[in-house]
Amino acid sequence: PRSTLFPYTTLFRSAIANIETIIMKDLVAQAAELGEYLRGKLEAIQKEFPKLFTEVRGIGLVQGLEMTKNASSLVGHCAKQGLLVGSAHENVLRFLPPLIITPADIDKAMNRLRAALADELKAG
Repeated sequence: PRSTLFPYTTLFRSAIANIETIIMKDLVAQAAELGEYLRGKLEAIQKEFPKLFTEVRGIGLVQGLEMTKNASSLVGHCAKQGLLVGSAHENVLRFLPPLIITPADIDKAMNRLRAALADELKAG
């Protein structure tokens, strides 16, 4: 007889594989370490553009840049540069990179953010 859990066997196996990967690659510690790296980069951008950004906040790889205005326009400029970010509370630019991100990926993202900021400033 089939179990009521039979349809979920594949789901359970993939969940276990994901958990094993997170443990074996120590992705939690890596996220904490790279979160500090990302935060440092965002704090540098905040200092570089003090009229646009008021605060960096977050934990681990979940970070946000609080803006002095609505973030939706900058989200659009970021997308045009190939950087996928979101917004929260209308004025927070939200960063949610994958756990497997590298410092080089973060550097590329910050370069794209700077390009998007240049577009934002041109647009007024």
